[in-house]
Amino acid sequence: MIKVKADIANACNEAALIAARYKADSVELKHFEQAIERVTAGLEKKSRVLSPEDKNQVAYHEAGHAVAGWNLEWVDPLLKVSIVPRARALGYASYLPKVLFHEKELTAGRVHDFET
Repeated sequence: MIKVKADIANACNEAALIAARYKADSVELKHFEQAIERVTAGLEKKSRVLSPEDKNQVAYHEAGHAVAGWNLEWVDPLLKVSIVPRARALGYASYLPKVLFHEKELTAGRVHDFET
């Protein structure tokens, strides 16, 4: 999940680059989704070809993360599970924070984090 201003800026720039690669007239949600995945999980490793057995093992592993998260009450909601090899892993489970912001939690320091 994107956590800091630099990651947000990187995701926006990456979304613009992805849109340009597809010769899109504007940056759309699908471009941002791809950009966020690239910023948070890394580049897709197309050269890393997994055997069917390895894909199956990675799928079971990631499904285990998803099932465990589903059954634990304090875990954030599951957003996405992927078995596409990326720079940092063979697969991943991504979670969406239940609460992104609470007004009570914002302190002066945190407010300044969101200023440009």
